[in-house]
Amino acid sequence: MAMTEGVQFELEVDEHNKALEFNPFKGGLHCGKRKRTNPHMRAFWAATLAFCLAFVGWFAFAPLLPVVRVDIGLCDNNDEVQKLPEDQRVKACVCKKACKAAIGNANIAAVSFDVFTRFIMGSVIEFMGPRLA
Repeated sequence: MAMTEGVQFELEVDEHNKALEFNPFKGGLHCGKRKRTNPHMRAFWAATLAFCLAFVGWFAFAPLLPVVRVDIGLCDNNDEVQKLPEDQRVKACVCKKACKAAIGNANIAAVSFDVFTRFIMGSVIEFMGPRLA
């Protein structure tokens, strides 16, 4: 165990308090005995969980597309659909060329914004570090 400024970490660390070993499954899903003594594995598991949640959130939207296109009025027969009761609107929606073009453009814009943001934030993180970015 390493000792740094009065804090004894559960993992061996270097002079910058970076862990020198990587063993995330030490005794199961290991987050450490205390918050203060094992920030390395806690950060690893928090990042892993955040990535999984972001992945699910990103790809969970596709099955909801029929409902969303009715709610935001993308159906080609939107005037007739809005007059129907709520439980019949999704089945009555007709999505042809204009509707599909709008959905396609939205998907392209979403991916483009994602790529742009990753490049910008990657540069900012490299320049300022993850704590300040």
